[in-house]
Amino acid sequence: MKKTDVDLAKIIVNSVSSKLGTKNNGISRFASGVLLKAKMPAAMSEGFFLTSTYEYNLLISSTVDRRQDEAQALLEGITAYFSTH
Repeated sequence: MKKTDVDLAKIIVNSVSSKLGTKNNGISRFASGVLLKAKMPAAMSEGFFLTSTYEYNLLISSTVDRRQDEAQALLEGITAYFSTH
């Protein structure tokens, strides 16, 4: 991971965990071909664990739009990154 990748990933994980109220476990680093070949800051986010009954119930709930909340948190994290880098 490039330093820019780490910076982007940290900002995104902070945004997502804050917006969704989930535990922030930090970032993981792995040698992804997608990330290694990127010529720009790059990060991957795993939004939901469908094997989690709790997460599944949030996804199908009509009172919580978990996908929209995740998308908004990703947008806010990306925007925050580019406003400071």
